[in-house]
Amino acid sequence: AGVCLWRIAFSGTTGALSGGHMQRVLPHAPVSCLAWHPLGSWLVAGSDQLGVVSLWAGGETSSAVSLWARGGGGVSILSISNCGGMLLAGWVSGGVRLYETRTWSWRTWEAFRGKRCVA
Repeated sequence: AGVCLWRIAFSGTTGALSGGHMQRVLPHAPVSCLAWHPLGSWLVAGSDQLGVVSLWAGGETSSAVSLWARGGGGVSILSISNCGGMLLAGWVSGGVRLYETRTWSWRTWEAFRGKRCVA
């Protein structure tokens, strides 16, 4: 299992797809959600089965950094702010983790009784 990154090319005049090739494969647990940094600096992937968020930075290496592993529920959503400074990761059990992407510090909120959360 993993994520395949493709490089595609479009014709400048018609905008039609003119070619493509697989650039690299990023190994990962089954993937349920992905998010790209707005400038393409890094990619994050989450697994709803394993509760893992993996980060791949730019460059040619295919190794991932595990940002967080959580037992008892998988990752259901990943979202990056427009400026790229914040990453939100939510898991199936209702909790949310918000990362600040320069230092990778975070805050976690756990869900109680459905929609109410506490920090």
